Amino acid sequence: MIEQTQKINNQLLSAGELAHVLEENSLASVSFYSLLALATTIATFGLLGNNAATIIGAMIVAPLMNPIVSLAYGIITGKKNLLKQSLFTLSTGIVVVILLAYLLSELVGSKVVGSEIVGRTAPNLIDLGVAIASGSAAGLALSNRNISNALPGVAIAVALVPPLCVVGIGLALGNNAIVDITLNRRLNDSLDIPTGAFLLFLTNLAGIILSAGTIFVLEKYGVLRKSLLGLLITLITAILVSLPLNYRLQEFLLTNKVFQQINQFATVYAQEKVWVTQIDAQDIYVDQQKDNISVSLSVTAPKDAISKGDVTQLEKFLTEQNKKPVTLEMRVLPFEVFKTKP
Repeated sequence: MIEQTQKINNQLLSAGELAHVLEENSLASVSFYSLLALATTIATFGLLGNNAATIIGAMIVAPLMNPIVSLAYGIITGKKNLLKQSLFTLSTGIVVVILLAYLLSELVGSKVVGSEIVGRTAPNLIDLGVAIASGSAAGLALSNRNISNALPGVAIAVALVPPLCVVGIGLALGNNAIVDITLNRRLNDSLDIPTGAFLLFLTNLAGIILSAGTIFVLEKYGVLRKSLLGLLITLITAILVSLPLNYRLQEFLLTNKVFQQINQFATVYAQEKVWVTQIDAQDIYVDQQKDNISVSLSVTAPKDAISKGDVTQLEKFLTEQNKKPVTLEMRVLPFEVFKTKP
């Protein structure tokens, strides 16, 4: 038992070693801003080009996690110099990313919003959960000699630079953003790109600081009494951020629920309704209102396969399943099938 305890202690960095590492990570150095600028360039072009692989590459390059974890350590240890240094590096880094993304977007001149941008404008509680888990992993990786190689994975798991790039892109687009044709057109009515993306960044920031700081306290790097106020402020911030995130989560869950019900309808009526097996759903938009649920569904189907009566029957089915009035609008993109042989 004693040997196991000693082994665990040997795996952990000493308080002095960890403080030295995090103080270096918090520095606003030329290399920090250079890497951040490169990561921003990669991420911005990846977002504008709707290229997921490019955006993942930017996450690995981006050094923005360093001052955030250093800030968490400064909070739980009460090191004022580390706090000031981390805050300065983080805040200037945020400005650099948003400004550079804005300039690059203006330079490219694209006004089309793809799925990679839209996906970072509507965070929910799931994103907060990812941030908390990632912050815990970052705290463990930095303090443990044997798992420091996990840091690139942490950088990929929690997006820091891409949401800030989306803020800059959104500011450049203004009200001229056009949603990609493969996405729901209704997003144009309420899509606030900069606000939604910055909320995602704040979600990640609060989750990482809270969980990384907690890990450092559990590993006895800080004094609980000194760190209590800082962790409490971070916790309150996370709770405040979680309020709009919960609303978004309910929207996400309702959309999934309705889509599952539509598939259930398809399974039940597949033999009775020939058109059910021939359609292909393109996208779905669900709006939870006070007295009813509004559903907009886009599908492709053979020409004249779907009648108004079929849509009414599906609407009735959804109303029964949700025990609440459902208003269904189905947009059908018809196609014709030609066979060369009988």
